[in-house]
Amino acid sequence: ETERKKYPIPEYVDIRQKIVTEWFPTRDIAMSNGPEVVILHWRIKEKREWAKNRYIEICLPIEQK
Repeated sequence: ETERKKYPIPEYVDIRQKIVTEWFPTRDIAMSNGPEVVILHWRIKEKREWAKNRYIEICLPIEQK
C-alpha cells in the first residue's frame, strides 16, 4: 500500500514505473494483455470540503513469467 497523499496524481507515473521496474522483476511476473484500472479516491467531507488524505489504487493485469 502506498502512502496517502493530499494530491496523489503527480506521483502516479512514478509509482507505476516502480511497480513495473522494481516489484515485477523480484516476483517473476509481467504485464499481461488486459485493462489497467486506476481508482482515484477523492473523498468529500461534510459541507463540500475536500478530504486531506486522497489516494489512488492501481490494478494491473499480470501473469507469471
